[in-house]
Amino acid sequence: MKNSILMERNSSCLIVIDLQQKLIPAIPAVPGILNATETLLSAASLMNIPRIVTQQYPKGLGATVDVIQEAAVGAEYVDKVEFSGANAVSGLPSIHGHSSEFQFILCGIETHICVLQTAIELRTKGSIVFVVADATASRNEADHAMALQRMRSAGCIVTTTESVVFEWCRTAAASEFKSVSRLIRNFDERRKEFNQLKS
Repeated sequence: MKNSILMERNSSCLIVIDLQQKLIPAIPAVPGILNATETLLSAASLMNIPRIVTQQYPKGLGATVDVIQEAAVGAEYVDKVEFSGANAVSGLPSIHGHSSEFQFILCGIETHICVLQTAIELRTKGSIVFVVADATASRNEADHAMALQRMRSAGCIVTTTESVVFEWCRTAAASEFKSVSRLIRNFDERRKEFNQLKS
């Protein structure tokens, strides 16, 4: 893998962590997280980037919420009981034996538990890990902020949804540029709506 701190679409893999029916009601930032995650999934699909959706003990915590399932058509799903998704993801046929060749882009909940443990274990396996700050959340904002700080200290790269999408696209000459720009406009419009509702 190229030793780059920019995301390369040909070696990227998006992991959506535990956005499940019985988990998201406790997360105050859920509308923004779902908006950001939908955008990431749509952009990844557009640019043929692998997408993995993890589910923590779905028998008890429910399936992935409908809006994410709709955006994740064609993605690989993996169920887990460990808080970290690193082993579950690394065991998938598409990843097995090649985890150090991927740049993993992480989003989902909760930042300080499943996202953090997944990120740090993937780093331990030698992968480059990006954590999308505006597409992750915890029940408590302090836990979210501290987890981002800890992951950054562990060598993960903290970024944002828009940065991810335009790094994948990389140039206005890309065939996907117009579609990517449309995705970001929609993302911005929904984000403004959520901010107005909060104010």
